[in-house]
Amino acid sequence: MEKVIYIHIPKTAGVTIREGLTKYYDKNEVYHVLNPKEWLASKYESELLKTKFIHGHFGWDVASNEVFNDFKKIVFIRNPLSRVRSLYNFLKGSEFSACITEADKKRVAFAKGSTFEEFALNEVVGIKGGVCNQQTKFLTSDLNPEVADSEKIETAISRLSEMFSVGVVERMQESLNILTYKLGVLPINAEVVRNSSKLISDYSSGFIDLVRERNQLDFMLYAAAEEMLNKQVVALDGLPLKKLALERLFIGEPPRNNLTLLFDESIIGENWHDCENNDSFHWRFTGPENLTTLYFPPLIKSERVLNIYIPHVICEDVFKKVKFFFNGVELKGVVVKNLQGLYVLNYRLASNIIRQDSYNELQIETIYTKSPDDGDDRLLGIAISKIELLNVIVKF
Repeated sequence: MEKVIYIHIPKTAGVTIREGLTKYYDKNEVYHVLNPKEWLASKYESELLKTKFIHGHFGWDVASNEVFNDFKKIVFIRNPLSRVRSLYNFLKGSEFSACITEADKKRVAFAKGSTFEEFALNEVVGIKGGVCNQQTKFLTSDLNPEVADSEKIETAISRLSEMFSVGVVERMQESLNILTYKLGVLPINAEVVRNSSKLISDYSSGFIDLVRERNQLDFMLYAAAEEMLNKQVVALDGLPLKKLALERLFIGEPPRNNLTLLFDESIIGENWHDCENNDSFHWRFTGPENLTTLYFPPLIKSERVLNIYIPHVICEDVFKKVKFFFNGVELKGVVVKNLQGLYVLNYRLASNIIRQDSYNELQIETIYTKSPDDGDDRLLGIAISKIELLNVIVKF
């Protein structure tokens, strides 16, 4: 998998992008930068040796450092008015207890006490920066008033052209298709839930003109990002992206005799939640859709055993009625073993359903997914911590 550094400009659908890509990396290969200046100063070189996906709220000054020369840079740009509205909604809905710094508390307090119009047009030091050309600032690292606007936007757009991939939030699916095609991984089906409760048409033309005036550079940057996206979308038109990705990932790989997959490792599949863990092991829940897929390399064609380790289920009804399909064949005759609360599903796979010259596919179908009862709004099915494909029987 390529080394990627993601310049996450606030309120540009970063969670969607991060969750879509992290599954392709082992857990210790992903690093979330919380304090960019401190982190870059120390460079954490021992961590960089193993890190392959870096993300966080940092700008060009961090991403362009020489320690990241072999990383692919990606960024997403958003319509400035929508982004400012999203920032306002986020701050207004935040709890003071979640604020890390006094500056965070100040921004939250201001948003809670303001209308959106007041927030978007504010002149408060420490808050105004988030609603005035912040996307351009991330790509130039500075908005020095002595530098002409023409020079600032020229610099920002030139840095867009240096990116491995540039996305547009309002065209998220097209943007993700381009990104995943370039990375050679499965397409990510993303439905971005925007927290903007009003449309642009709901605001007065005078207000929109004022927002455009103070975000003139960001609107120019957004137009440049869309132009780049348009050129690339044409090149992908009609391509079977999923098929191409699977061929890149697996075709030509020597068939394996045995395979063990732990879920703190990278996985190739669809409809999985982020990795979780306790002191003993890591797992991922299926969901939010009912059908979850996992792809494996070619396997030597012989009878083998499939063991699926399940530490958690969203409810017993989902667990009792879950179905498994291997290369399209429903698996019957499952043996369920309980190892101190850890379920192990044990199947015998006939050699005629094993693929030696192509990838192998496991599908997991639950009757539904549901949210836990603790305020977690994820839709979950069953959790899996390990999968084994062995040519010998394991005694439990």
